[in-house]
Amino acid sequence: MRKKFLSALLAVLIVMSLSSISALAAESNTDVAYAVEGGNIYFEKTTGIITDCDNTVTKAVIPAKIEGVAVTDIGNNAFNNCEKLVSIDMPEGITSIGNNAFYYCESLTDVIIPDGTVRIGSGAFYCCKNLSRVEIPGSVVSIGSEAFYNCSGLKRVTLPDGVNCVFDSVFQGCTSLTSVLIPNSVMYIYGYAFQGCTSLKSVTIPEGVLTVDAFAFSGCSVLKTVNLPHSLEIIGNSAFRYCSMLADVNYSGSEEEWKAIGIDYNNEPLASATVHYGTGAQTANFTDVAAGSYCYNAVQWAVANGITNGTNATHFSPNAGCTRGQVVTFLWRAAGEPVVSGNVGFVDVAPGSYCYEAVKWAVANGITKGTDATHFSPNETCTRGQVVTFMYRAAGEPAVGGSNGFVDVAAGSYCYNAVQWAVANGITKGTDATHFSPSATCTRGQVVTFLYRAQ
Repeated sequence: MRKKFLSALLAVLIVMSLSSISALAAESNTDVAYAVEGGNIYFEKTTGIITDCDNTVTKAVIPAKIEGVAVTDIGNNAFNNCEKLVSIDMPEGITSIGNNAFYYCESLTDVIIPDGTVRIGSGAFYCCKNLSRVEIPGSVVSIGSEAFYNCSGLKRVTLPDGVNCVFDSVFQGCTSLTSVLIPNSVMYIYGYAFQGCTSLKSVTIPEGVLTVDAFAFSGCSVLKTVNLPHSLEIIGNSAFRYCSMLADVNYSGSEEEWKAIGIDYNNEPLASATVHYGTGAQTANFTDVAAGSYCYNAVQWAVANGITNGTNATHFSPNAGCTRGQVVTFLWRAAGEPVVSGNVGFVDVAPGSYCYEAVKWAVANGITKGTDATHFSPNETCTRGQVVTFMYRAAGEPAVGGSNGFVDVAAGSYCYNAVQWAVANGITKGTDATHFSPSATCTRGQVVTFLYRAQ
């Protein structure tokens, strides 16, 4: 009798245990499959994290909520090795992009990180070789090591003001990188940060930076100009090794302060360059260009790279019209100020004027002509159509297919191909969905933004 009782009790306990296990399994099974183009992404409801995706996914538009739960993070390895992923649309509310989140997403071309994101993890975009553009919001305070390692298509980067360290190898091997803006908040640039950025011609290291660590800019083979702050205390081993074209170092301190910097060995290019004392990089602190405005990053880039200054010490005048002389001068400076022989032949562009060399270059390269045989009209304002046409010609007039979709830019017009090219390359959009406004005056803010996006 006792055995039967015990057997019955055991059976009840087993059933109860199995029921409990099933209940626990049901409670812990919180991963939700959410359909996107090419497959599914997976979401953990208890944490708000995108945890995984099918490697067949081609485009992922992530909603703000999945099954009523807010999406807050892109998890570690979430899109790891999704080689077919071309685009990702992340919602406002994302606070973190995890380690190796987009590791080896080789087809990914364009990323806009939403405002409110605080952290970009280590290796987040590691070897995203076709990533040509990334927009990092001002909310980001941490970008991990190797975050953009070997993103060989990346052309320009603006680091937000909250970042205080540029970590190891973060942009190592970004061979197309032509422009990087480092904010005043940065204090340390760690080892290998920009090693092998073979398209970087100039760099400004802002006041406040204490250390440029070992191999930080090693192998930047076309780097010609470096702007260094007097706050700098240490330049590590091989920090500028193999920067064979380095010609000018603009140092904001005195010669005595320069000699006090601890410059480690294998920095021969610094020794052979000409050091200009008391000539640190200019800063773009204009009262009429607020942080977050459409042209803010472009203005920072333009001033740091000597493309243009403000109209006075505190104003950039972004809404002022840009003249023909100014536009070709900006283009010429962005091209590296190439020297062209001969004369301009225009009575209104005198030798020694600010745009003389630029006009020579522009005319010699078929970028623009005079307004008649003897006049260039340097003070005449430029239109949006003219500016993109100048830029298109300066780029070699590459072929672009399709149509531009604007009712005010007819096929066969002088700027039709240029507008197609500018829109296709993300340089500019229309003034609305169906208009480009080619005859509208192109402002200073617009011109520097076009040039910045074209880099």
